[in-house]
Amino acid sequence: MKLAWLTDIHLDHLWPRDVRDEQVVDTPERIIDFCESLKDYEFDAIVISGDVSLAGHKWISNFFATTEYCLKYMADTLKKPIYFVLGNHDYYFGSINTTRAKMVQLSDANDGITWLTNGYIVNLSSEIGLVGHDGWYDLRNGTLCRDYIMSEFEYVAEFSGYRSDWGIAERLCKELADDAADYFREVIPDALKTYNKLIVVTHVPPFAEVSKYRGKPTDEEHLPFYSNKAVGDALLEIAKAHPDKELVTLSGHTHGFAEFQALPNLKSVVSSAWYGAPALHKIIDLADNQIKIIDANQ
Repeated sequence: MKLAWLTDIHLDHLWPRDVRDEQVVDTPERIIDFCESLKDYEFDAIVISGDVSLAGHKWISNFFATTEYCLKYMADTLKKPIYFVLGNHDYYFGSINTTRAKMVQLSDANDGITWLTNGYIVNLSSEIGLVGHDGWYDLRNGTLCRDYIMSEFEYVAEFSGYRSDWGIAERLCKELADDAADYFREVIPDALKTYNKLIVVTHVPPFAEVSKYRGKPTDEEHLPFYSNKAVGDALLEIAKAHPDKELVTLSGHTHGFAEFQALPNLKSVVSSAWYGAPALHKIIDLADNQIKIIDANQ
């Protein structure tokens, strides 16, 4: 079995900019071209580690290429199962609660689209399972600079009011990250009762060591916003408690490739991405019940 691993494809960046919004009435050509390009590769299913598109748009009146729409279009076009988690951009111009409710409905209504955060443990082989959670950055690594503003503080409803009380953002980030850590502490041990190996998908890198941008480690001021220490700590605990099991994490968010062997049985990998140029960079080959991450174009 082979998985096409996509991350941070940001399909909203493929919306046409050279025509009036009201003239866009069908799937934009560049989104069609991207999906068609995936047909050049051999794979059995798709895994997406977040940032598919947006929940809405503030400036484009007729914007309909939301994350929900794009996932449906990809599933209809490629005829392959899609397993995904959300990234921070997937909530832009919407709310976390409303977007997540839509993802539950999307998964329930479409057999080929699975939002992993909703408690799914996916069978990939007799030895390998798949789990995931959106996650979030938790501000606990690096040196927190409260002058640094992430776009979601402006564009996601739950962060409203952060300008007068930065604690709103700080509390919410930590709450979202801790929710993901608690989820994994419950779901992963349960999955390991059935599988010897697990692929764990979460948008934000769980370790500082894999938080890189253009090949360089994320600096101390940005690291709080580009890593999730809570999930990293949870994964370390779980891996240590199950030394005979193997965990491989897949993340995005930083747009820079990195990998880190946190423990002999715990590996964390982040794939690369570029705004406006979505592409398949990595294939996960599960032949012989091994988890091998290879370049898609090799």
